[in-house]
Amino acid sequence: MTLRTELSNNKTPGSMVTIEKKLFAPSIMEMVFYALMMLILLNGSVLLLFPLILKLSFIATFQKSWIILLFVPLLTGIMQPLTNRNGSLTLKGIPDPLPLQQKLADMLDHFGYVETGREDQCIALDYKTNWKRFMHYYKGGVSISIEKDEIKITGKKQILDYLETKILFGKNFKVLDIKKIY
Repeated sequence: MTLRTELSNNKTPGSMVTIEKKLFAPSIMEMVFYALMMLILLNGSVLLLFPLILKLSFIATFQKSWIILLFVPLLTGIMQPLTNRNGSLTLKGIPDPLPLQQKLADMLDHFGYVETGREDQCIALDYKTNWKRFMHYYKGGVSISIEKDEIKITGKKQILDYLETKILFGKNFKVLDIKKIY
């Protein structure tokens, strides 16, 4: 999906700022990991809590609700990577990308991200807590890099949608005066 926008107060006449979002193919390994984690968590909690609280054995509980205990984790493991897969968001034609790069990195504090590394023109961000990093299999990282007059952001779809919405409709980006062109 490509979204083109016009930057009306750009210093060079006729130039355009384009926002392009590309989503990558879903990861099969991520689906397997999510499904296994959900199977272990759901069935483990039923195995430990039901005998203590309801005085039911795991086998009796499993015989009554095996569909829920098997299919909910499997469907969650498939749907989660499909709906929140990796992608990239590219902003082309930005006159001064350095301040915008820092502003985008600061906005990700809303999701609990901190800066984990900085190279020449690239900022790497990841979750603050190790628990969140573990729960996302260390694949929740975001990188914001500058190449010439463009900014490329790579991360999960949820993060890219948030940043795209903030860029198009946020108060902090009114200076760019972005308008959609289809």
